[in-house]
Amino acid sequence: MTSAGFLGIESPSLVADDIVLGVAALLVAGVLAASIAARLRMPSLVLVLGLGMIVADDGLGWIVFSDAELAQNMSVLALVIILYEGGLATRVSDLRRVLAPATMLSTIGVVVTAAVVAGALMLLTDVSTSTAWILGAVVASTDAAAVFATVRSAPVPRRLTTTLSAESGMNDPVAVLLTVGTVTAVTTTVTAADWLLFGVRQLGLGLVVGLVVGGIGGLLVGRARLSAPTFHQVLALAVGAASYGVAAAVGGSSFLAAFVAGVLVSELSPQHRRAVRNFHQGLAETAQIGLFFLLGVLVFPSELFGDLWIALVVAVVLLVVARPIAVVASLLWFRFTLRELTFVSWAGLRGAVPIVLATFALTEGNPDGRLVFDVVFFVVVISTIVQGTTLGPVAELLGLRRDPGPADLTVEITPLGSSDADVAETELDEDHPLVGRTVAESAPPPPLRVVLIGRSGHTFAPGGSTRYEGGDVLVLGVSAGSLDLRMVEHWLSSVAAAPET
Repeated sequence: MTSAGFLGIESPSLVADDIVLGVAALLVAGVLAASIAARLRMPSLVLVLGLGMIVADDGLGWIVFSDAELAQNMSVLALVIILYEGGLATRVSDLRRVLAPATMLSTIGVVVTAAVVAGALMLLTDVSTSTAWILGAVVASTDAAAVFATVRSAPVPRRLTTTLSAESGMNDPVAVLLTVGTVTAVTTTVTAADWLLFGVRQLGLGLVVGLVVGGIGGLLVGRARLSAPTFHQVLALAVGAASYGVAAAVGGSSFLAAFVAGVLVSELSPQHRRAVRNFHQGLAETAQIGLFFLLGVLVFPSELFGDLWIALVVAVVLLVVARPIAVVASLLWFRFTLRELTFVSWAGLRGAVPIVLATFALTEGNPDGRLVFDVVFFVVVISTIVQGTTLGPVAELLGLRRDPGPADLTVEITPLGSSDADVAETELDEDHPLVGRTVAESAPPPPLRVVLIGRSGHTFAPGGSTRYEGGDVLVLGVSAGSLDLRMVEHWLSSVAAAPET
């Protein structure tokens, strides 16, 4: 095929031309949807899902796409990017404190949720036992994309945000295990030993691959002397891809491997952490837009309302019965207060992961595959609108507050002329102990220096009499190779612990 060119010269018309134009239009629409959603105080994924439904063949008919298997493969890749970025944004020090409760939520919590939902469906609807268990397994997992995007901005203690983020990054393998097992059990006899072996292999190998690939990759990103600073971001992306590929090759959970690898890459390359995080956050946002748009295209709006009663049963039971029971059963032993348990219960958002898992029922030829997909789609939309828009008000109603202290410390190497300087940057909350003190009173230990302060849109070099204010962005610098992240963190924590004179 050709297209009209300049001076009568014909240029070839490529399929890629339409694809590039379509992707550009999608990204612009996704960004606009996110901006509109932010003003309306609602999650952007609802608008992106709606956009996919509108342009699909059951809407305007601009896009004709019904290949569930291709959509499943593309969705899995997008989820891996999102989970890897979630790992990059998780600090080992925070994860260590919540590892036990997050593990309980991502294992016991998932199983309890699936069982309660399945039991309610068998009691209140006429779906078959196998379909009830498939639906229970599919919606049992909280969604990484929805949780990462929503919880990060919630004004709650770091312990809760880290627990929820870690749960969403770790519970996908268990949900996959339950979903694949229940779908397979419809046509094949699956023994308890089969379930146990599959689960141990998925979780064990996924964890090992994430630790090995993430550990080696993190050291490479942190220590490699590359010709351009941006190459560290590309190398970090390669580590994430390698963790996914190796885990899939050996039969482990690529989701868990990607999340663990991201945690280690961020921890082992502190001097490039900020740049790597920013780069992958952009990738994750792009993957999220494409993921929800693609899933919206797969939906047939004309068929949705036929299963509305079943969807309402699942959504209500999940929100007010199954999730609270799962949270109490998982966290009762870890000294969470009633207010914290209530918030964790309410923050169990469902998003892309359940919809992606629902495609397993479609691709495996399950007779109720379309019902499962449509019901799960409805449940996700309800969860996103009801829970995603009310997390902040619920936190305020429960009297929860963000922890005082420095914001997440970010460090990266910045070139100064022909040499490099290590620069650390952190922001002070209004109630941080440094606020009100002078630079001379609370100076960082040598060789660290507070070289710049960003305040109200202006940046200046502080003097010894300059007083710290809430919202200040402190820029600390030393000569290349002298910065130790632990030194900065120790200074900030020691200031918080010391009495004010």
